[in-house]
Amino acid sequence: MSFIYDEIPYTNQTYPEMAPAQMAVMGRLFGLETFDMAHSRVLEVGCGNGMNLIPLAMAAPESTFEGLDLSETAILEGQKMVEALGIRNLTLFHADVTQWPLKGPSYDFIMAHGVYSWVPPTVRESLLRLYKNRLATTGLGYISFKTYPGAHFYAASRNMMRYHTHDLADPQTQIEQSMALLRFVLSGQPENPTVLHHRFYKDYLQAEWDRLSALPDWYLQHDHLADFSEPFYFHQVHEALAMHGLQYWSDAHFPAMQIRNFPKPVQQVLVQMPVLVREQYLDFLLGRAFRQALVCHAEIPRSVTSQPESLLSCVVGAPFQIQETPPTGFVLTGHNGSTIVSDNGAVRVIAAFLGAKWPQMVPVQALITALKNTLSVHPDQQPLLVTRILLGLYADGLLVVRTIAPNVSQKVPQRPLALKAARFQAAYGLPFLTNGLHEAKPISDPAIQCLIPLLDGTRDADVLLSDWQKALSKGYHTMEITKETLESVLQTLWLDTFLEDYVEETA
Repeated sequence: MSFIYDEIPYTNQTYPEMAPAQMAVMGRLFGLETFDMAHSRVLEVGCGNGMNLIPLAMAAPESTFEGLDLSETAILEGQKMVEALGIRNLTLFHADVTQWPLKGPSYDFIMAHGVYSWVPPTVRESLLRLYKNRLATTGLGYISFKTYPGAHFYAASRNMMRYHTHDLADPQTQIEQSMALLRFVLSGQPENPTVLHHRFYKDYLQAEWDRLSALPDWYLQHDHLADFSEPFYFHQVHEALAMHGLQYWSDAHFPAMQIRNFPKPVQQVLVQMPVLVREQYLDFLLGRAFRQALVCHAEIPRSVTSQPESLLSCVVGAPFQIQETPPTGFVLTGHNGSTIVSDNGAVRVIAAFLGAKWPQMVPVQALITALKNTLSVHPDQQPLLVTRILLGLYADGLLVVRTIAPNVSQKVPQRPLALKAARFQAAYGLPFLTNGLHEAKPISDPAIQCLIPLLDGTRDADVLLSDWQKALSKGYHTMEITKETLESVLQTLWLDTFLEDYVEETA
């Protein structure tokens, strides 16, 4: 297994669902009191080169982070990056999870992305035993896996490709021949199929060609062509968890659990179901092919529904924009462009306040205090009203919620300082950069990748512009860079939470 990952490395990136400050929100929403995010122990299984852990470790220097992976090449690369960045609270191990000690200090958070469905059954068993034995009493674990029924759609192309390439040893040749096979089978379909399943099959082949053609080689090799790429029904996973003294707690992505956008008759059926049964039927309704689950010890009591008041210990924010739709309604745009239509005056007030503060995040208690005289409810009712609205915005994917706010500057500084991890990633030539919310933001413009390493807090706008132009002249880009261009890029980076706060020296 490690040989394939060494030949065609898996491209590691960051995922906000694996940020402890977001995992903890999901814990609290259903009644789990989580640890102090600034002083926690974190383990990632299958960490690759540590690219997910590096920004987390840099943002929480008082916490301890460990990562293990079977690929020696990836671990050596990660160890070099950790050393180059001077990180002292992250250790990466070339290790097999089946050999990882089941006794030792407990971890407040354990994460395994892209592991459960992609390893043999014995390794899955070891993974769950690790969670049971090393997860703290009120700790949270993250496990992603492929799931049915959506995974059925991808099985046909996978099986054909694996048959076609079963006697090929070179991974790159396997990838090339897999796509050649798909092109060959698609080219053999009649132009106007008359049989129903022939029409369906042709549409399927075309959709698979379009999907896989747009994906990188590492995805095709490590998912579609992998020896182990096994989907599960949701109920099979939660049954496996129960056998190891664990339980499914929630989805790592709150909007994925919602039933509010289904037709009313469907909602009425779903709301009557027990939590675990409803989660399985949500997969049926959505054709879900991938899940991000949070797990914990089986004996932890869980609220059946999310509790709005749990947000009182959190911070919230979003780059809200309000577009009026007369006579009374408005379109509200929030995080990552998600939108809803509303006519609720309290929603408008809350969104306007938070939008004006962004990219700063606001403690919910401070938000309630700030809006004390602006909402038309009795002061005693205001906390419940505000938290219910915030929970709804979170459920619709418009709101960012964390237990700890990222260190983001209040304005574009005179001498901008980009997050150190992002500066390193840009200099490293990665196609994405990690922002303060632990999101992987794609950076396709080489000019911007050239600028970000220069944002080290030592250059004002004039020096930045000059140094940027010099760097571009070395072959990164041929476009003319103006002061207005620089201001626009810096504003965007600031709003995307790439610029961190620091004390500027005064003359």
